[in-house]
Amino acid sequence: MNFNKMVNDQTLAGKRREQMKKLMGNAVDRPGLSYPSGSGSRVVVWRGQQLADNMMPPLQVVHEILWELYELSFPYELLALDWRLSRDHDQHNINACFPGRSSGGLTLISPSVASNGLVANNWHTHLHYVFALVQVMRNWNIPSNIFPPIFRIVESRPELITEQQVLRLERTAAYFYVQHFFDHFGHTPIVPHRLN
Repeated sequence: MNFNKMVNDQTLAGKRREQMKKLMGNAVDRPGLSYPSGSGSRVVVWRGQQLADNMMPPLQVVHEILWELYELSFPYELLALDWRLSRDHDQHNINACFPGRSSGGLTLISPSVASNGLVANNWHTHLHYVFALVQVMRNWNIPSNIFPPIFRIVESRPELITEQQVLRLERTAAYFYVQHFFDHFGHTPIVPHRLN
């Protein structure tokens, strides 16, 4: 969607475009994939690199674009589910699930954090983010007997938790999240991916 293009906001398509602009806020002004409005051939730019519009971009660029789509979609889907289920929604709790976003918005992403957070290779590194995700889910307004017993481990001091416990917690949290998302939205959610 070209947000620079003027549209008739009285048409259904124009109203949808305006809703999308409101939803995305100033994210459309952030660096990323863009092209200038106007006639003629379009120049596509990805993170400062000009891409030919008539050929497939380099594989690394394709990976970065797909990774960014996952990185933008997962937080917003988590946010939507949290809005639906949370007793007292707080976006700061959602932001804590993602590296570099504790004080910023959900659109602040960079390939420099592509191997951090929930997808970090080192279990010590991603423990904090798994804990944050479980804390978000524990705040959902669902019967307490629905929560897996392993979720109580977030009440422990992180330095006392073993790698096996972290991996079990992570796997259980993933299943729990995916099932609840599917139950409420009728499709599987986007989940975090690594950029390799």
